[in-house]
Amino acid sequence: MRATYTIAALLAALTVSTNIQADENAEKAQKLIDGGIKAIGGPKALKKTAKMIFEDEGLYHGMGQGLPYQGRFVTEYDKTAKFRFEILNAFVQVYNGKQGWYSLMGNTTELDGPALKAVKETVATNHIITLPPLMKPSKDYKLSLAGSQEVEGEACEGVNVAHKGTPDVTLYFSKKTGLLRKSSTTVKSSEQGFKEVVEENIFSEFDDQDGVKVAHKITILRENKKYVESKLKSVKFPESIDASEFQKP
Repeated sequence: MRATYTIAALLAALTVSTNIQADENAEKAQKLIDGGIKAIGGPKALKKTAKMIFEDEGLYHGMGQGLPYQGRFVTEYDKTAKFRFEILNAFVQVYNGKQGWYSLMGNTTELDGPALKAVKETVATNHIITLPPLMKPSKDYKLSLAGSQEVEGEACEGVNVAHKGTPDVTLYFSKKTGLLRKSSTTVKSSEQGFKEVVEENIFSEFDDQDGVKVAHKITILRENKKYVESKLKSVKFPESIDASEFQKP
């Protein structure tokens, strides 16, 4: 009987120790995120990113070759997350928080099944990558340290973010500037029948835009191969976005 009590006491002590370590780990991870928020301009700047309209241009490698494109993106993270994604003169994709549509050559299809699930996950992970859900500790987002990594020769520290219903996201912050230099998660590739693949976003060429430090270059890799090379043309942080942006195209 005494041996049973001893084992129980050891297990209880180990559990307490593990919980303390996890809490300390989460606190250190939160400090890295806080540093990232400070680097882009602080909480006031971060709140501006809840509504964004930006245009870019670059090369799309998803079909095996670098095809030039011009894009326009509208995002709104309010009570519900919404977005509009356009490749000019090619297609439009819209998600209004509940429904989604894809329009190609004037023909519009409502998204359902794997396609709708993929869009929902993309919106949720993008919200994490832009940091607003992580401004304060939350039981909905579990943080842990992910170790060090060099991003384009720059030393970075990683934070893993786990959220129910969303693939884990790992964020890498520069030790020198505090800025977010890289994100890594899994996405469902429409080009491969919604197969899960690893996607990495590498952020660089930061500049101030209306008080917000913004990456003017984003390189997206899928399975370690170039997927998109994007150069920012313009970005706006409007106080409101016209509801028509998120209606069926």
